[in-house]
Amino acid sequence: MKRRLFQTASLGLAMSAASPLLRAVVLAKDPPGGSPPIDFVPDNSTEPMLQTRNLTGGAVALLPDNYDARKTYPVVVLFPFTGGRASTLYNEAFAFSFRGKQEVPYIVVILPDLVRASDYATGAAWSALISRLEATVQSLGASLREQQLQMNKLILAGYSVGGDLSWALMLRNPSLVGGAIIMASRSTYRGSAKDLKTLADAKAKVAFVCGTADERLGPLREAANMLQKNQIANRVETVEGADHVSVVSHPSFSETLNRGVQFITKN
Repeated sequence: MKRRLFQTASLGLAMSAASPLLRAVVLAKDPPGGSPPIDFVPDNSTEPMLQTRNLTGGAVALLPDNYDARKTYPVVVLFPFTGGRASTLYNEAFAFSFRGKQEVPYIVVILPDLVRASDYATGAAWSALISRLEATVQSLGASLREQQLQMNKLILAGYSVGGDLSWALMLRNPSLVGGAIIMASRSTYRGSAKDLKTLADAKAKVAFVCGTADERLGPLREAANMLQKNQIANRVETVEGADHVSVVSHPSFSETLNRGVQFITKN
């Protein structure tokens, strides 16, 4: 397959033009009524084309290098942020690290959804958004099996409102979700005592990351403390001096998925 080079859609995250994270030119302009085409190959890369699988509903699964169909893998579902798609977040933050050395190989599922501020402007709107994406998460196992992809753990991940969605959906689906990677999110949703016990019994884990200058750090720490009280393993990584926007351009942020998967899957 011939490599396609696309113009990168901007996260608006104050990244330097010289940043190596921006060398992964993978995202085309969003076509009307659909998700953008995905061709996840770093610019000028000598690596082979990344293997992908199209899933139900427009989601795309990205397979790790040296993928082996005989093995099972953790599956990380990447959620959209406000005003942008998960594919943009992957492109600008994680494309290079995903193609790099992974201590624990994993599959990334890129959801096609676009979340706007109006989608959570009211309690009713927020509930509707959660319900819509919850249906996607609950049907993911069947979609993966259709593509002969074997999952051993489901991990939800997102930045900003994408992290809030990941957090809420983990708490609402404790028998399905094995962990979450929450990036710069308030994480104010609260689950029932029964669901928290299910997560604890299943040894679910949560990896948080947030800038120290982000107002979301306080509520995020409260969420981490709540997990601790319910014997759910978690860790909080902070990026010194980073705010809600600049945290994404910090060099350490690009390894957030790799570190999160390693933490969540470690016995």
